[in-house]
Amino acid sequence: MCTDLPPQNCSLVDGLTAFRRNISLALKDQEECAICYSIIAQDKTLPDKKCGTCNHFFHRVCLYKWFQNSGRNTCPLCRNAIDYLGSDTKRRRPEHE
Repeated sequence: MCTDLPPQNCSLVDGLTAFRRNISLALKDQEECAICYSIIAQDKTLPDKKCGTCNHFFHRVCLYKWFQNSGRNTCPLCRNAIDYLGSDTKRRRPEHE
């Protein structure tokens, strides 16, 4: 790695290695989507829907497609009902402050 050299003397491989290391550290504890097995979806989102029963995470888009294709509002893994609107893992803000 060329950490002690000016940036113009670093190779493309060094830059890509550093980029990969930074991305790996940023996504270290992030769960992958149990449907598409990716951490980042095509719409650049992280899995933010969680099944309350089996605790698996899903991308919003993947879960919506599952509901549309299966005709059910159930978890693709444990088959228990999922409240699509209430299964966000992010903290919700109060409606009126």
